[in-house]
Amino acid sequence: MNMNFAKNTYLASIDYVTSLFAATDRDGALRMPKNFGTEFESDDEFNIFKMSWGREELDQLILKFNALYAGLSEIAKVYDELDDNDEEHVRSVLDDSALFDIWRIYVRRLECDEFDNDKLDFALEKEYNQNMFSENPDKQLFDERLFEKFTEDELDLLEKYHSKQFEESIKRLGGNHFAYGVHIHALRLCKLMSIGAPKII
Repeated sequence: MNMNFAKNTYLASIDYVTSLFAATDRDGALRMPKNFGTEFESDDEFNIFKMSWGREELDQLILKFNALYAGLSEIAKVYDELDDNDEEHVRSVLDDSALFDIWRIYVRRLECDEFDNDKLDFALEKEYNQNMFSENPDKQLFDERLFEKFTEDELDLLEKYHSKQFEESIKRLGGNHFAYGVHIHALRLCKLMSIGAPKII
């Protein structure tokens, strides 16, 4: 390896994918630490991916990313005016077929009509808080119920919800389970830009 992944996790997407390209051996092998990006990451065990990209493919990927980022930036300017339930209204607000396609694929919320929204929202908030604040000494500032053990119904609901989200992301973007991460990242990025968050965030 000619790079330290742990020290490069803060890089912006373009810089990061460029560093992955640089880390790919001449035989096309890219070695990523096991459980990369999690608390279980191992620096002595690797997954090996066989890559088939060259400089031309990298340049095409960067062009596509820049176009998508620019599209999300434009959508962010009118984010609060968009309505997931009224495609014609969204089409008229964006007034650009390319922007509408980006919204439809990356920004429109994933469908979850089959779930009880109140129960789902609470379970998701509980999941988020337990993931983010499980070791936070100030967690008593939050609703205590968010730190109670999950009920069987909540676990079942979360499993079904996440499974549904993965399926729809793959249907929209193609590919595999990474599609969900791409969709959520694009949605969060658009929301952050819509509220004028500093670019570093």
